[in-house]
Amino acid sequence: MGSMSISPDSIKGKTMIDVSDAIELHSHPNVKFLDGSWFLADRNGRQEFLDGPRIAGAQFFDIDDIATESPYLHMMPSPELFAAAMDAMGITNS
Repeated sequence: MGSMSISPDSIKGKTMIDVSDAIELHSHPNVKFLDGSWFLADRNGRQEFLDGPRIAGAQFFDIDDIATESPYLHMMPSPELFAAAMDAMGITNS
């Protein structure tokens, strides 16, 4: 359940938060919402993001755009490449 007064520091490092907390934090300048939807077949996460609806101001993040080249799919990029991708989206550790 959401708290009465939540701060960005209280959600740092979490991948999911309560809807009520997200609503409270939505207008905070240091909070960014990312949609990383990915599906096995017959759906396209990026297209669904573009078609909406979505959280106002949210950005789409596709790990495959920066994935390490490999015979395996969706491999995590180097820390430097991941950091660069986050920087490009305006996401920092602060």
